[in-house]
Amino acid sequence: MWVTPTSFKGFVPRKITAFAWLVWDRKILTLDTLFARGCNKLSSVTCLLCCSDIESIDHLFFRCRFSMDIWDRLALIFSFQRAPSSSLDLWGSWLCELDPLIRLPCSLIARVALWHIWLTRNNCVFNSVIISMHVVFLNICHMYLSWMSAAPAKELHKLEDSIAAVRRYIQFFGSHSCLELEPDGPVDFTG
Repeated sequence: MWVTPTSFKGFVPRKITAFAWLVWDRKILTLDTLFARGCNKLSSVTCLLCCSDIESIDHLFFRCRFSMDIWDRLALIFSFQRAPSSSLDLWGSWLCELDPLIRLPCSLIARVALWHIWLTRNNCVFNSVIISMHVVFLNICHMYLSWMSAAPAKELHKLEDSIAAVRRYIQFFGSHSCLELEPDGPVDFTG
C-alpha cells in the first residue's frame, strides 16, 4: 500500500504538499541532478549540510548526518521505531508500518521536516548561511504547531498527543539548548 504525499492534505499549505510530492516523485533538483544536466554552477556536488557525500534526493533528506539527526529527534518525539530510508520508503512502507494512531501526525511532521531540510540546504547554496540542526529542528516544531492550530476540529483528537509531545520538547530544549548553541543568544521563534 502506498500513501502518497497528497493523501493527508487538509491543513498543509499547498506548496508544501506539492514539494512533498516532488520529493516522492524524485523531481527535486539536487546537486547531482543539476550536474547531470550541466546546470550546477557550484564547484562540487557534495552535500553542503554534511560535506561527506554526493547530494542526491535520498542523501539530502534521509542519509545526510544533518537529516538523520532530525529524523532521530522526530523518532523520539513521535515514537516511531525507525526513520525512513528514502523518499519511496517514506510514502511507502515506512508510513504504512506506523501505528495508525501516529500515522497522521507522522505524515504531517515528515512534510515539515522535508520542507525545512530543503530550506536549510537552499540557505547554504544560495546565501552561504549555515544554520545549526538544533535551530532547524525548533523551526520544524514551531511550524508543526502552527499547522495544528489550523487543524479542523474533527482531526484534532488524532493529533493531541503529538501536539503535547512537541510542546514539551520546545519547552525543555527551546529555552535551554539555544543558549548553548547560538552565540548571539536565544533565537526568537515568535515573529
